[in-house]
Amino acid sequence: MTAEPRPPALKFVAVTLSFFLLLNAFWFYGFVRDGLWIALVVGSVFLYRKTGWINFSILALTFTVLTGTLLAAVPRLGLDDMLYPDAHSRMETRDAEGRSIYKRNSRLEMEQPFGDLKRMAGPEQELETQPRHILFQTDDLGFRNESPVPENPRWVLVGDSFIAGNGNSQPDLLASQLKRRGVSIYNLGWPGAIPDYVANIEKFRKQKNRDAKFLLFVFEGNDFLEREKVRVEGLSKIKKGWKRFFGAYKNFFRNTDLYRLTYILYASIKNKVKPKNRVVVHSIGGRPIGFYKRYLEAAQSEQYTFPLWVEEELKRVNGSIAHVFFIPIKYRVLQPLFDTPGKPIPNAPWQALQKLTRQLNIPATNLTPQLIEGTRQLFKQNGRLTFWTDDTHWNRAGTNLVARVVCNTLNEMGCKEGSLEKN
Repeated sequence: MTAEPRPPALKFVAVTLSFFLLLNAFWFYGFVRDGLWIALVVGSVFLYRKTGWINFSILALTFTVLTGTLLAAVPRLGLDDMLYPDAHSRMETRDAEGRSIYKRNSRLEMEQPFGDLKRMAGPEQELETQPRHILFQTDDLGFRNESPVPENPRWVLVGDSFIAGNGNSQPDLLASQLKRRGVSIYNLGWPGAIPDYVANIEKFRKQKNRDAKFLLFVFEGNDFLEREKVRVEGLSKIKKGWKRFFGAYKNFFRNTDLYRLTYILYASIKNKVKPKNRVVVHSIGGRPIGFYKRYLEAAQSEQYTFPLWVEEELKRVNGSIAHVFFIPIKYRVLQPLFDTPGKPIPNAPWQALQKLTRQLNIPATNLTPQLIEGTRQLFKQNGRLTFWTDDTHWNRAGTNLVARVVCNTLNEMGCKEGSLEKN
């Protein structure tokens, strides 16, 4: 017959379990950042010493039950439109390594009332909103490709949210535009940075087709912001491993509706206390058009040089990249159409990319001239633009124009004659 546990053993189990439940439950709340979590750890120790182990255990259990109740209740409140305002956020998940991907083999249709800039704009900023119907479909790797996916695609598009198609429906993705032109194409786009593109290329070559030709699209916004990359050697490798582990661990909590709701409320209060001016508005034909301020500020630099690690990353897949395309920010394309003349911005990002690709012996194309001229003609004809008015990304007219540029640049793609749609 098993003896009853002695009080010291019971106390140890109760206190250990209470701390475990309490400190994990904190992560379900979006306002708990790393610094606050550490403060809560210290506060919990103080509370334990002040109240005694029995009262502390009761408090920890009560808080855990309350958190569990909220976890069950929040998804039933009908807050999807607030928690997941676009298809990207509804479909985003994590793989076994903690890396962001879309849900595999999934399909979603939704009405999206506005773009990403409208969500970032201040309450006093007026933007022309453009509601849209979004079809979002993914394949077995978690990328936006509709069936049937080519078994061994000859061409693969790589890049950030412009290639992934944020803000756009499936038929309007650049990959879809090229597919309708008879190109054997695969969309490997994901909102990330150059290290993510390289990792995706290497993974695709192992899992799908080693002989595919990759077209790398480098965006003037995300891909030219200052980033640090630590060389993974020795102790740094161990630190990165722990960081990846804890990142994947915390993602379990971040993917809950309770976390999203409390984070949105926290961010809203924080923005009211200390407002952030993240959007700039310019008028085109009397229409208020939004632009992301951070991208514009980054593009103002007179000089730009890629960090050495960028060249090292691209060298890993140099033999697989057939062509590089430079995607300009929205401001650079639309600035010539402003009602009040805007200030031209330097060409340092393209010049830096051009220099880098020449060193790597990779052909490169600047999409800026074609987008500016194509947008000017389109606006003159019917007042349309190649970018959404309330979004940082290009629209259907934009992807159609870029598809024509890609086809004209790479004759070996074999785009069907007569299949180049007019905007």
